[in-house]
Amino acid sequence: GAGAGACDVDVAQLGAAPLASGEENAPAVADALALAMTQLGENIVVRRACVLPAPEEGVVASYVHNAYSAGVGRTAAAVSLVSAAADRDALRSLGEQLAMHIVASPPLAVSRDEVPAERIAREREILLAQAEESGKPADVVEKMVEGRLNKYFKEVALLEQAFVVDEKGAPVKKALEAAGKRLGAPVECTGFVRFAVGEGA
Repeated sequence: GAGAGACDVDVAQLGAAPLASGEENAPAVADALALAMTQLGENIVVRRACVLPAPEEGVVASYVHNAYSAGVGRTAAAVSLVSAAADRDALRSLGEQLAMHIVASPPLAVSRDEVPAERIAREREILLAQAEESGKPADVVEKMVEGRLNKYFKEVALLEQAFVVDEKGAPVKKALEAAGKRLGAPVECTGFVRFAVGEGA
């Protein structure tokens, strides 16, 4: 998929769906794309789509990098935050910062528990081979692998990544905890999605 907590959507079904434009008689997505292609003189193909479920309590916030116009750019991310916090604007602002972070430092999953097992196994295999080359005893090699695996999780698990907006480089998890204290209710990231033009070609 395109992110964590998001589900893939059939592109053909998406083409038949009405464009979420706020208009009463919005055109189908496929019709809006056809119009855009005639106006731009460019071929536009939707290769991937997904749904990031909106929480009952919370927000879905997004960020578009290198935006050409509102909501249109080369790279975009959306994030789902669950919280009973009353200040939705502050929660949305935090979500936009997290989406910006996801564009800048693409994670594989929200938490280390959600990193696909096959990715962890492959990484462990590589790290084990590297550590065994050191010629150290097996127990030391295993500690080396665990330490390097923890470093890997700091690169690929959103909650463990250094938050790009934080000057001190504190993990995203700490930023969510601080926001929860500031807003008076816990804040949890339940999913994200990230797309870039040309990906998945």
